[in-house]
Amino acid sequence: MTATEAQIAANRLNALRSCGPKTEEGKARSRRNAMKHGLAGEGVCLPPDLEAERQARLAAYQEDLRPANAIERALVERMATADVRLGRCVAIDEAELRRQAERAGRCWDEDRRAEVEVLAERLPKNPARVVAQLQQSAPGAAWLLERWQGLDRALEKNGGWDEAQRRLALDLLGVAKELRDLEPRVTPETPAEQLAALVQRQIRHLKRLKTHKLDDLDDLDRDLTTRCLSGEANLTIRRVRQYEAACDRSWR
Repeated sequence: MTATEAQIAANRLNALRSCGPKTEEGKARSRRNAMKHGLAGEGVCLPPDLEAERQARLAAYQEDLRPANAIERALVERMATADVRLGRCVAIDEAELRRQAERAGRCWDEDRRAEVEVLAERLPKNPARVVAQLQQSAPGAAWLLERWQGLDRALEKNGGWDEAQRRLALDLLGVAKELRDLEPRVTPETPAEQLAALVQRQIRHLKRLKTHKLDDLDDLDRDLTTRCLSGEANLTIRRVRQYEAACDRSWR
């Protein structure tokens, strides 16, 4: 449909209007964004509390170092700015580590189970890889153990498995879909006694793995995390440390 003259005129009028922020606060925020991300991205644009800290730090540095020319004054100013930014990075890093430690102390088991559930959702698509990953943690081994124990109860109650239970058993064994016709351990014709023996082997294996290895590793991970000693940094900490490195490079 062709636009009318009135629509064309309205479009031209709208194009002439500013699409930017209307309030003074919005305009100030836009200027700060331009300084932070634009051509002047290496400039100084700090929130009020950090700017006050920077000015105090700059005054102290000037008093101690007594810059004698423009180059020295610029270097002292850059050093004060970087010092304030680095200090804030360290504070955020430490606060996030404390938050992680507090959460680990309160929600460790729930968080690990949630991670396992997310991983286990991919079991039918890639059984070999997912089973291998689940066997690397105590909660993952516990999840596998619960499924085998459920299949064991179904076998005792019904004397065999239905199609869904056979698929689950093959998933838990890590058998790829394209190889299942060649897998002799779980078929509709497999006797219940053989299935029971298979289930018990898997249960014994998982119990040994969990008791002799994975439980200790889980306790160690929990202890390190609650003491802020875990080597694994979350996304927030990684971003802060990247910014910290950039600040450090800015005045070297």
